[in-house]
Amino acid sequence: MDNLDYGLCPKQWLAGTTDHATHVSATVLTATGDQTDLAVSWASLVSGMLVLFLGGGQPGTVQTLQVTITTQQGRVWSEPVSIAVSSILSAASPLPVPTLPDGTTVPPNAIQLPDGTILIDPIGKPYLIA
Repeated sequence: MDNLDYGLCPKQWLAGTTDHATHVSATVLTATGDQTDLAVSWASLVSGMLVLFLGGGQPGTVQTLQVTITTQQGRVWSEPVSIAVSSILSAASPLPVPTLPDGTTVPPNAIQLPDGTILIDPIGKPYLIA
């Protein structure tokens, strides 16, 4: 599998509310510990869309992610999401992504200061340009 981003739109789930997504996370439920397992490199919010950057994955398999969304008003939606890994390419390890010193991944829409430092909130999560 390539390293690709996938978008999920929460608009239908939030229809009829004035709420919006403020956090998204995802884990691979079908990971076996293999170096070429499907991996979530980062999860972020971009223009109201939930974006997951995935890499690796065993060709010809269907992998399951647990995606969790938290909203500004405290709603939580957590569902398994299946993704088919193409059998066209051979297995490869996910590409490395930037991380903070504590291991928190840095999505591409994180706010970066002129000195290169990533701006983080009081609990250590990067502030995002959404």
